[in-house]
Amino acid sequence: MPQSTYASATPLVSLQQGPAPVDCPMCRVRQMTRVEFVSGGTTHVVALLCCLGLCCGCIPYLTTWFKDVEHKCGNCGALLAVWHRSGRTEVIAHATQ
Repeated sequence: MPQSTYASATPLVSLQQGPAPVDCPMCRVRQMTRVEFVSGGTTHVVALLCCLGLCCGCIPYLTTWFKDVEHKCGNCGALLAVWHRSGRTEVIAHATQ
């Protein structure tokens, strides 16, 4: 494993809404994740509620408050996990043997 500036890594299942150092199971490098906000179930529900009450259904899509967070490896770019606004982390990339 190449030398890393991060002393410890965050388990993929523990990722939340911010970047964190992880051991990528794809390229096997310890690197800080890159995060990208994407529309998910919470975004769609809030948009529906905004449409019903205020006719402002686009607002949840224009902010990051209601979006899920995709964590990608800072080295190889592989999608590692998705943190859902419901508080659940879905691990996408699993260690290969």
